[in-house]
Amino acid sequence: MVATVGLSSFASGEVSPSFWGHFSHQKFAVACSTLRNCFVSIRGGAYSRAGTKYVGKAKQAAAAGSVDPRITSFQFNVKQGYILEWGDKYVRFIANGGYITETPIGITAASQANPLTVTVPGHNFAVNDWIYIAGAGGMIQIDGLVFVITGIAGNVLTLADVFGVPVN
Repeated sequence: MVATVGLSSFASGEVSPSFWGHFSHQKFAVACSTLRNCFVSIRGGAYSRAGTKYVGKAKQAAAAGSVDPRITSFQFNVKQGYILEWGDKYVRFIANGGYITETPIGITAASQANPLTVTVPGHNFAVNDWIYIAGAGGMIQIDGLVFVITGIAGNVLTLADVFGVPVN
């Protein structure tokens, strides 16, 4: 027969498997065998750990012999917190659920050719810059996506996805 027991306190936290059979020990009554993605309050209750949200791909790809990018938090004040992505010779900032980007620049045209090209008058982009496209009314397939600039011819930018594959 199986009996489900509810614990009112987790004051002992998570205990090792070698302790599981010690019913007579006082701490066994207020312990968990497995406690994942939680923390134990000083009052004895267990609470879920705050999660994270996927906001984008790291700029630096993980490769053999390279150092993986690091994520750190930075609390400017009580109301302003940032996440910093540290990579090889760069740092990117994340706030309010997305990467902090430059001032928006209007796209006047987008081709449906292979590879995808967009016309951006007055830009200051360089090859290998990452761009985020938002509000593309005529081409909803590219709206809300991140691309890498692979070529520049005047105001026309040739784009690839973040893995370097030309966009068709």
